[in-house]
Amino acid sequence: MALKTTNVRGLDVQELVDQIYAEIHQDNEKLIMYFVSATQYNFQDVSKRLADKFPDAEVVGCSTAGEIISGQGSVDGSITAISFGEDKVGEVAVFTVDLDKLDQCVEDFRAFKTAFVNPVEIEHYIGLTLIDGSSLKEESLMDKLGNAAPELILVGGSAGDGMNFGTTYVAHNGKIMEHGAVIPLLKMKTNYAVIQTSSYKASNVKFVATKTSPEKRLIHEINGMNAVEFYRQIVPAEVYDVGVFAAHPIGLEFDGGNAFVRSIKNFTDDGSLLLYCAVNEDTQLCLLEPIDIVEDMNNALTNGINEVGGSSGGILFSCILQKIEILTLGKQDEFIKLLEGRNLAGFFTYGENYFAHMNQTLTGLLIA
Repeated sequence: MALKTTNVRGLDVQELVDQIYAEIHQDNEKLIMYFVSATQYNFQDVSKRLADKFPDAEVVGCSTAGEIISGQGSVDGSITAISFGEDKVGEVAVFTVDLDKLDQCVEDFRAFKTAFVNPVEIEHYIGLTLIDGSSLKEESLMDKLGNAAPELILVGGSAGDGMNFGTTYVAHNGKIMEHGAVIPLLKMKTNYAVIQTSSYKASNVKFVATKTSPEKRLIHEINGMNAVEFYRQIVPAEVYDVGVFAAHPIGLEFDGGNAFVRSIKNFTDDGSLLLYCAVNEDTQLCLLEPIDIVEDMNNALTNGINEVGGSSGGILFSCILQKIEILTLGKQDEFIKLLEGRNLAGFFTYGENYFAHMNQTLTGLLIA
C-alpha cells in the first residue's frame, strides 16, 4: 500500500488508461485523482474510461494548463494520475457543487461535513478542491465553504485549458461538470502537511484599489487614478504581455513582507486591470518583487517534508504563471531536480486554493 503516481502520453486513450491502472492500482485504494491535458485528449472520454477502470475507488479529476510529475517536472500533452492507498487514507467522501447554485452551498456542505466528519478528530480531515477555472466563482465558493466549515483545511486548484483560457472541466466517477467543483474529503491515517508559497515578496510601492468590480475581477482605479495608467507608471515596459504581468504582479502584503498574489491577466479597453483573482474596493495593495522561484518552492517542500517526518509523496497545484516563469527564466532543469525522488504529482492551474482563492502560487498536500 502506498501513494502511487504516474504520467502517461500517447494516442490510444484505452491503452493509456490500462497503463495508468498497471502503474498505480493497489488493493483497497480509496481515491484516484487524475489531471488531463485539455489540448491533447477528450476529457469526457478519459474520465469515463478511468471511472470504469477503477470501480471500487472514488475517481476525481480535471483538465489542466499542464501536468506535473516527479522525474519529468513540467509536462504538456499528457495525463498525470495518483492513487491513495488505505494505509494513507481511511475514508473518502466527495462533495460536488453546481457553481450556478451557490446559494445552497453553505447549507449543503455543512450537512455533508456533519454526516462524514467526526468533530473530535477534525485534524485528521482535509479537503482537496478542484474547481472550474473559467467560472470566476472560486472566491465565492471558497468563502461559502469556509463559512460552512471554518475548522476544515481546504487546498487545491482550478482546472485549466492549456493557454487557451477556454472551457475547463472537473469530473467525479465519470460524471463531467463544466461549471462545477469536485471536493474529495479525506480522513487521513498518517501525518500530512499543507504547503503554500508564492515566490514573491512585498516591495515598498504601496497603493489602494479605490474602484473595483470584484465579481468581474477588475480594478478600475488605483489611488483615484486610471488603473492601467498607474500600473504603467510603476512598471515601465515597451510591451505589456503575460511575461511582464507574471514578473511584476500586484498583491496583498501579510506577515511582514510575504504576499498573496493578485496577478494581472490583461488591460481592458476602458483602462481597467483584469485580474486572475478578485480585489475588493479600498484594499491596500503593493507591487511585488520576485524571489528565486525554485529555491522558494524547495524551501516550502523541505519544510513540509520535515513537518511530517519524511514524506511518501504528495499532490501539487501550481499556477500557470509559475509555469511561464520557470520557462522564461530557463529553470526547467532546476524544476525537474526539485521534484526528483519526491514522488509528487499534480497540475498547472488557473488559480490555487488554500482556505481562500489565490493565484501565482504553489499549494500542495504532502503525506508521510
